[in-house]
Amino acid sequence: MSIFQAWFTTESIRFRVRALKARFRDQKAEFDVIRQHLRPSDIACDIGANKGSFINWLSWWAHDGRVVAFEPQPDLARYLTNICRVLGLGNVKVEAKAVYSHSGDQDLFLPKGHQPGASLHHRAMEGESFTTLSVPTIALDDYFDVSDKVTLLKIDVEGAEFGVFKGAERILRQYAPLLVFRVRKPASRAWQCAGRIFLS
Repeated sequence: MSIFQAWFTTESIRFRVRALKARFRDQKAEFDVIRQHLRPSDIACDIGANKGSFINWLSWWAHDGRVVAFEPQPDLARYLTNICRVLGLGNVKVEAKAVYSHSGDQDLFLPKGHQPGASLHHRAMEGESFTTLSVPTIALDDYFDVSDKVTLLKIDVEGAEFGVFKGAERILRQYAPLLVFRVRKPASRAWQCAGRIFLS
């Protein structure tokens, strides 16, 4: 299959449409902040990449740098690896791991019937039926060398944010990356911007 043909497969078109919807509609505020912050040689992390709505833009904006997409659900990780190959996103590395406070293995709780919403925390599944899957975990401080200047952590981990931060203490202290993550508040879903932390 030629590159031209690969770009026009149903899977490829869906990926790009999803990225466009995220950039210009669903997560426009997040992307506007990321675009201002990210430089071509930066290292960016997409933690909880799911179906890759952020990957395309991070790859373009950090085209001389690196994007590491962490997605612990094996089928989604395989999908992302394949779509990045098809679209020529050569600076993206997909890791089939969950980012957490420590490196090892942990149960991932998966809501039945849909892929979004997987969490390392059982509490996030309250009121839902779920299955469990043992997945490898990695602490960002273990994954990256001391000299790797990580400038962006986009985090969507359904309640496991503190574990991600705990496993990235060195990176947070050394490089103060931009943090983009979702905070679930029952009363408000408004966007908030506080210093170098961008919450939704």
